[in-house]
Amino acid sequence: MLLLTDNFVNSEYCLNEFDVAFRVGKPVIMMLKGDVDMTRAPPVIRDLFHTYVRVLWKCDDNGEYSMTTSWENVCNAILESRLTISGVP
Repeated sequence: MLLLTDNFVNSEYCLNEFDVAFRVGKPVIMMLKGDVDMTRAPPVIRDLFHTYVRVLWKCDDNGEYSMTTSWENVCNAILESRLTISGVP
């Protein structure tokens, strides 16, 4: 699971960890927390974001985050990513 935040896209350490996991074919479930400046993210993360983002967390007027998707979608995304990695159609 990748929790994508502005801090993440500005962290060289986080980006390197993602790069290694992505290169070895680890499944990636992307969770977006708040408003992220995607122009600062590397192209591969932007592509994944536009194609595979599954979980969105939005901040309400009280400063609390709530998930804007269902846990069923999260579970399906995990299962789909495992099937893709294992080569099962």
